[in-house]
Amino acid sequence: MIIKMMGKADGDNYTLDDMFVSSAAQREGDGQEEERMRSRAVGESRRLNASMEKCRLCFSSPELHKHLVVAIGSKRVNLRVFPVAVQVYLSLPEGVSMTEGHCRICPLQHHCAATGLDEDVWSEMQLFRRTLVKMFEAQEMDCVFMETHMNPRRRQHMALECLPLPRELGDMAPIYFKKAILDCDEEWAMNKKVVDLSSKDIRHAVPRGLPYFAVDFGLQGGFAHVIENEQKFPHYFGKEVVGGMMDLEPRRWRKMIRENFDDQRKKVLQFAQWWKPYDCTKAPEDG
Repeated sequence: MIIKMMGKADGDNYTLDDMFVSSAAQREGDGQEEERMRSRAVGESRRLNASMEKCRLCFSSPELHKHLVVAIGSKRVNLRVFPVAVQVYLSLPEGVSMTEGHCRICPLQHHCAATGLDEDVWSEMQLFRRTLVKMFEAQEMDCVFMETHMNPRRRQHMALECLPLPRELGDMAPIYFKKAILDCDEEWAMNKKVVDLSSKDIRHAVPRGLPYFAVDFGLQGGFAHVIENEQKFPHYFGKEVVGGMMDLEPRRWRKMIRENFDDQRKKVLQFAQWWKPYDCTKAPEDG
């Protein structure tokens, strides 16, 4: 016998059969959602693996030009408690440098953005940054540090680029970058166009997962910009600003200009000489 109940809202007949069908449909829907989430996770994992296999910046990758690496992580290892894991490395660009001393700080492992870094990696990147500022100050140079995080789904390896500038241009850099950020991207933006990084770092200024551009001036903080339309935002944005300040040819930043091995070797040797007196990877007992 089929038991019937009266619907409270409209008086329609409602049977136990209907209840079972509804419950089964709900379970089926839950199962489909779980399957979608599982498929999404598998897809993300495959994309990450594919990115890592072709990555030119992962330290374990055969694609990395290791002859351009100047320093690797920290050798200040135990502090009499636990070993400090090596987290980052410093290298020079494969192509023609934007400015003399152009370099980049990268995580050894495949991290995609500073907004996703844990404290250990972040701290060691900041150690390298402070060391570079000190090194270039001795040459009466300023420097800007830039990161461009675009196309998050492609999961590209992050790089914090350091571009030295003559002192007089370094003083003007915040003005140039702020104006360029205000003029870029969409006219009507959902996010604040210029995010001030003077009192907080990028990890606390931009939500994880969003594309962004960030620039810091020496150790003074800087600006971040959430990229609203990646089709209209050039991946070379920061280099273009520096290129405009220094009156360089556009080909210097629009596409990497190949550099032969001998020229690469010369710039590595020159940079290594600058770096040696300030080397932050040496343990105190190493001198």
